[in-house]
Amino acid sequence: MTIDVQLFATLARYLPPDSAGDAATLEIPEGTRVGDVIRLLGIPATMPRIVLVNGEDADDERVLQPRDVLSLVPPLAGGCI
Repeated sequence: MTIDVQLFATLARYLPPDSAGDAATLEIPEGTRVGDVIRLLGIPATMPRIVLVNGEDADDERVLQPRDVLSLVPPLAGGCI
């Protein structure tokens, strides 16, 4: 099955080399979980990240479905100056 993966900011370096911008299309077996894709891409387990599937919060155990969009974003910090 096919999913789209979007990796932003410091996570973008883990996209496959033939990726366009901050996204890639991956072919994965049915039953693949978010954590499986994270390992497949070589993202360290200790690297902080926010995980979204189709724009909704998800965890590493979520089973992906055909045509899902998996987005990984590093946590952002900010405040007033």
